[in-house]
Amino acid sequence: MEERTTSVEVEIDGRKYHFSGVESEEYMQQAAAYINGKISKVKKINGYNHLDEDMKSMIAIVEVTDDYYREKKRAEDLEKLLMDRDQQITELKHELITYQMEAGKSSMDAQKRKEEYEKLKEENEILKELLDEEEAQKKSSYQKKQ
Repeated sequence: MEERTTSVEVEIDGRKYHFSGVESEEYMQQAAAYINGKISKVKKINGYNHLDEDMKSMIAIVEVTDDYYREKKRAEDLEKLLMDRDQQITELKHELITYQMEAGKSSMDAQKRKEEYEKLKEENEILKELLDEEEAQKKSSYQKKQ
């Protein structure tokens, strides 16, 4: 797929230039505005007007390069922070899974204990009935003897 080329006329430091590229017109105007901002900044340096054109251009280039490396460092720091956060999230997910598994096991243990309790309760009821029957038989047998 062929990219569409955009051409735009921009003004940089009072001069007209024609930019052409795959970026939008708005993007190229923003780039020109950024360069104009840098040029305005370096024009405020003491003695700027006494410098030759090459030195003026070099100072502007150094300003732009400084911004570039500051932003590159910032992007790298943010990328590292993002990677650290991703690692923390992964670790927290593993912890959560472990806790969920333990909770599931505890839930299963609780269910087993509940089942055992119900079984013991039934056995207790049966034993109680047997005891009641035995007592009733003893009582009946005792009353017959008298």
